[in-house]
Amino acid sequence: CEDYDLWLRITADHQIGLLDEFLLTRYGGHPDQLSGSVPNLDRYRIRSMLKLLYQNRINEIQRRSVENCIVRRAEIVANGYLKRNNRELYERFIVIANQYRH
Repeated sequence: CEDYDLWLRITADHQIGLLDEFLLTRYGGHPDQLSGSVPNLDRYRIRSMLKLLYQNRINEIQRRSVENCIVRRAEIVANGYLKRNNRELYERFIVIANQYRH
């Protein structure tokens, strides 16, 4: 999630474009990859987005986009906790989702 946080900060200040060509070879799925060993990475993505909101460095359009993303991800995380009968964490993430729902 460090990459996710980095890209959020970069795109808050700089416009990013998309090239219609491959410039790298992606090597993923190796055994020491964090996404395979750290459960529920969306919690950290939500934290990065909340940090971006609190830093007050984005415009209103970006803010709305981040808030909508927080709602979607918080609902996904909450439903995962509900499936695992963790009511406390379910409610915590539902509160976050509701706080940013428009």
